[in-house]
Amino acid sequence: MNGQQMVAEMLRLQDGFNQVVNPQWKQAGYQWARAVWVECGELMDHFGYKWWKATKPDAEQCLLEVVDIWHFVMSHELTLADADQIAKDVSRLLEFAGSSPTREWTDEERRRCIDRLAMRSAAFAGGDGASVLVEFWELADAFGLTLEGLFTRYIGKNALNRFRQHNGYKEGRYIKQWQGREDNEVLTEVLQRCLTEGQGDLLARVLAALQPIYDRVVAGSA
Repeated sequence: MNGQQMVAEMLRLQDGFNQVVNPQWKQAGYQWARAVWVECGELMDHFGYKWWKATKPDAEQCLLEVVDIWHFVMSHELTLADADQIAKDVSRLLEFAGSSPTREWTDEERRRCIDRLAMRSAAFAGGDGASVLVEFWELADAFGLTLEGLFTRYIGKNALNRFRQHNGYKEGRYIKQWQGREDNEVLTEVLQRCLTEGQGDLLARVLAALQPIYDRVVAGSA
């Protein structure tokens, strides 16, 4: 699967998930750009911005937040253009980035990348909108997230999001704490195991692996 195909597959999965929540999601007027800048704030919190106290970035959580932002970026972009065009635009962006020399990012430069995506998203929240692909891919590069890494992590998080919806997330029945840990933490382990142990449909394998763990959580809460 080449880069453009990976982007197209993620867009397909995101559209499918959004339809699970609302079949008419593109016409619903959801504020995807607002969700992007709110998630940027969460990323900034995990990375650290407080100069008045010692902080250590949570690297794994930062990557998860970048992936979460990508969910909303894709949804935002899908309200502006069709999936084929978005996949082509991303492919061109990545080709251009690949032709540039690699660079080392300072912590403050990473914070400024978060700022740029947040501010551009905030500028278009509530309006007709404009693409934020350039700012997002700059952010992904700043945090060392390649397209292949993003693809793998996105598949895992998409599986968890689907799992949540099928287990009462929208209705408030879903249990997010799994024996003292958030389900995101469990997902990281499950995803790594699925990548190590098998081949085939990664989304289906992650979903299948989550179910028995969650069944034990539900049984323990009864």
